[in-house]
Amino acid sequence: MSGIYWGLTALNHLGHPHALPREGLLQFVLACLHDNGGFGAAPGHDPHMLYTVSAVQIMATLDAWDELEKHMTGGREKIGRCESWTDRCRTSSDGCQSLQASKIQ
Repeated sequence: MSGIYWGLTALNHLGHPHALPREGLLQFVLACLHDNGGFGAAPGHDPHMLYTVSAVQIMATLDAWDELEKHMTGGREKIGRCESWTDRCRTSSDGCQSLQASKIQ
């Protein structure tokens, strides 16, 4: 997900914003969306804050908010809340660091 964001950003800066197929990008990004509003690195991967940020940046670059709402009703709101991360991060004394470490073990 992050690689797509950086590639899309580079192409935009180089003056080639349409070099990658918009529909293909959206299909991939939306396939990574989870019910809790988080995005995984690729389809089938667990949601993570890093990939959620990249996905939001891709959606903003492509101005694809309408497509998101068609795919998931209330999608923007769910992403903004992304409950599985933000709620746990607010209650953790060190932010998400302990959560990420526990996933690695």
